[in-house]
Formats: sequence, C-alpha cells, structure tokens
Amino acid sequence: MRKKLILSIVAILCLSLFLSANILLENILIKPFATDAQLEQLLSNQHVSNQTFQKISKQQRTLVHVTQSFCICNAYSSTHIQTLNTLAQNQSIKVIDVVLDSLSKNQQHEQWQRLIALVPSTPATILLNSNGKIEYIGPYSSGLTCNSGNSFIERFLTQPQGDLPIANWINTGCYCSTQK
Repeated sequence: MRKKLILSIVAILCLSLFLSANILLENILIKPFATDAQLEQLLSNQHVSNQTFQKISKQQRTLVHVTQSFCICNAYSSTHIQTLNTLAQNQSIKVIDVVLDSLSKNQQHEQWQRLIALVPSTPATILLNSNGKIEYIGPYSSGLTCNSGNSFIERFLTQPQGDLPIANWINTGCYCSTQK
C-alpha cells in the first residue's frame, strides 16, 4: 500500500513538472509574428500588392524560405519545410532558401533587400507568382509547433490565389524577430 502511494506521488510530481516545463517553454517561445510597431511600419511603408520581385521569381512561381541560423524555432519547422518542398516540386514551384545572417552574394541585390524587409520574424515563407508578385507572405503556421496540421501556406501552393496578396503578419507562435 505504501509503495502504491509513493508511486502515485512520484507520478503526480512528474506530471506537474512536465506541465510546468511545457507552460514555461510556451511562454518563452510563443511570440507574435510582428509587434504592433512592426505591423504599423509594414502596413504604412510597404504596400505589398504593388511590389514585384521579377529578378527573384524569373517567370516561375517561387517559394522562399526565410530563416535565421540562431533561431531555435527552426527545429520546429524543419519537417514542415521538407513537406512543403516536396509539395512545391510536385507543383513545379522553384524553392529558394534564405538565411538572413548569411545571405549569398546574389541575395544581396536591391530586390532581395526589399523582399526581406517585409519579414518581421522567422521562420517565414514568401510565395511569389510567375510575375514576381507576392501571393503569400508570413509564417508557415501558428502555435509552438509548425506542421501541416496548422499550416497557412500549403493551400497557396496547390491553389494559386490570383493577384491579391495575403500578408499574414497577425499570428502567435514560435518566431524569432528579424529586428536587432
């Protein structure tokens, strides 16, 4: 009887510890994709629908993955990104990876700088149509984990949305700010 009581207490303590760690982890990692100040700046200074990035898309729908090497949230999105890459390849969509803290030489020209300036946090994705217009810009998903179950981008890959861009900046999840 005493052994069962001790095992029950240990089980309750372990469960409490697990729940406390989970709540702490979520409070540390779950952040808005864009702060109010970033939203105000993005909406007032950047009119997404008027911008074109033809040098990047080169007449082909293009999926751009934007990350930062130090962002812990990349670990939560890597499997989802692999799934998206497969889906993009099946749709003949070009895939480009951009790591903000180590841009390649060809990613340092003016169009890349304008495009990257539209990303307040990472991991993020940008889908360009064949004319270089933004179809979608924002996070892959919301919440702590990034997966197909809560994906924002998958439907855009399989069903082009036309000329009206979706700028999905109002979300909470595991994101790292691009602002220093």
